[in-house]
Amino acid sequence: MIVRSHRMIGAALGGVAALILCTSVTVDATGSRDFNASPYVTNESAHLAGFDVDSDDAAETQFEEIEVPTLASMPDADPQFAEQVHVIMRDLGLSEEDAIAHVDGTLERLDYREAAYEEIPDCVGGFDYDPYTSTMTVYSLNEQCDAELMARADDMPFGVTMERTEQSIDDLQAVADDLNSHPPADLPELAFASVDDERNAVVLNLEDDSIPAFSEDTEPDPLLAASVTSDSRLNNVKVVVVRTDENVAE
Repeated sequence: MIVRSHRMIGAALGGVAALILCTSVTVDATGSRDFNASPYVTNESAHLAGFDVDSDDAAETQFEEIEVPTLASMPDADPQFAEQVHVIMRDLGLSEEDAIAHVDGTLERLDYREAAYEEIPDCVGGFDYDPYTSTMTVYSLNEQCDAELMARADDMPFGVTMERTEQSIDDLQAVADDLNSHPPADLPELAFASVDDERNAVVLNLEDDSIPAFSEDTEPDPLLAASVTSDSRLNNVKVVVVRTDENVAE
């Protein structure tokens, strides 16, 4: 099977799987759907996928023909769908059956996220999907929000659990925007601030070689955050500190 693949230059193929995970990108088996992204996809999602969104090269694209093995259980599947299934199988170590279910479920996860963000934005602090357990963790602000979010998850092909937070995604975005407009006086290394909705956190992107690069294992670190800035706008906010010159850890 040959598929004409549209890729960003410099991105590792393994990044495709990360992008599917982080931004709920999907192509269905009929090929009738285009790639979609959540309205709250952040730079960190692209970083997890291996894309340097700040690089001029990242905007360049190229077409190339690559051979994609057919699926044993779906030999007539759309080539783009088959390609994504094989990437998930390789990068996550899932069986073909589980990988197909994962790719099929991206549309439902995207719809669930978008509906929650649009209809009850004051309830949602982000989403974190675990493909190994087919569970979506939702950062929820209170018990009433829990009920609203669980009701929207009825009949979804994945489980939903709640994790309490004090900041909605809009709250975090407001903090990031304010930091970009008025950078902390004690943090001249700040390149920009962004939001990571998978961690319900504000991300400080620093031009500092002593700071670790962003990786899938990066978690909010209060000690590191406190060591780089004492800005009161970050009080009671989860903060991820990463460097900007290398977006995916080797």
